[in-house]
Amino acid sequence: MVVVGLTGGIASGKSTLMGVFRSAGVPGVDIDRIVHRLLRKGTRVYAAVRALFGGEYLTPSGQIDRRRLGRKIFSDRSARRCLERIVHPAVFAEMDRRIGRYARRGARLVVVDIPLLYETRSARRFDKIVVAYAPRRVQMARLLRRGLGRAESAARIRAQWSLAWKRRRADVVFDMQRPLSKIRQEVERWVQSLRRPNRA
Repeated sequence: MVVVGLTGGIASGKSTLMGVFRSAGVPGVDIDRIVHRLLRKGTRVYAAVRALFGGEYLTPSGQIDRRRLGRKIFSDRSARRCLERIVHPAVFAEMDRRIGRYARRGARLVVVDIPLLYETRSARRFDKIVVAYAPRRVQMARLLRRGLGRAESAARIRAQWSLAWKRRRADVVFDMQRPLSKIRQEVERWVQSLRRPNRA
């Protein structure tokens, strides 16, 4: 089975690209969804995060306030590192479990949407790496449309390694400014090449 790591930057089009892979019949693992599940009230990760950051980062219902916590960790590198030490081991364990499940089902190809692939030094876990690319100005515009302020948007972009650096190290780069129909065609051709016995 070929395990593809799909990465990029915040608001670079990773989720859209993941949807295109799924439309092409490729099963996927979404790291953000795993994080959401691990942070739910009652989990060990939730308990550790609450103990570290305190009740001020909880919603009225007692769940982790992801928006507020996000503002904290994207403006405080030390806090971000502490959170990563709690969350990342659990995330990778669950990722490996899900990949293993697809392998047992006979899947020949699986895509993992992992925003911090390079930042977590996880490249060795994947057979191929795909980058969803968009220029910084496009990332900024998308974040502003999501309701983030300019300073917070810039901080979130800076917290990740540059897309220019990532695209130089990827096996394949998809330009997410292009029409979706073109991206679909490119993905389908690439997926077919991976499924051939003599894939490059």
